[in-house]
Amino acid sequence: MNAQTKKILKSKLRQYPAMRDRIADKFADIASQNTVSHSGGVGSSDSHVDCMIACDTILDSNMYLWVKAIENTLSDYAGDTAKIIRMRYFQTHRASDYDIETALCYSRRRIYDKEDDFINQLHKYAIKYRLLDVQ
Repeated sequence: MNAQTKKILKSKLRQYPAMRDRIADKFADIASQNTVSHSGGVGSSDSHVDCMIACDTILDSNMYLWVKAIENTLSDYAGDTAKIIRMRYFQTHRASDYDIETALCYSRRRIYDKEDDFINQLHKYAIKYRLLDVQ
């Protein structure tokens, strides 16, 4: 993995909370539209088909695939590594190295090693979901 790819992956990690929320909002909108269309009586099959098409469009989007790649990597690295990533990338006030060292009692080198392992795994998922070319 080259430096540019690593930069892209870190950028996607920073964008993850917003992307996750947008995907959830889109699914909620689809669900509420489907509920509204069925509340007047028996719903038509057209509204169900429209709902399925809208869901498929979201599931095929790059944003959803990035969220899926990040969540899969978080589940692979549950525990301290996931906590490091959450502290560094997902919090409103991103934690400094010192904050992470203090919270987890890890050396700075160990934190960087765990972060690099996480990013390498995320890179594999990004390639698997065709979000990045093999580099």
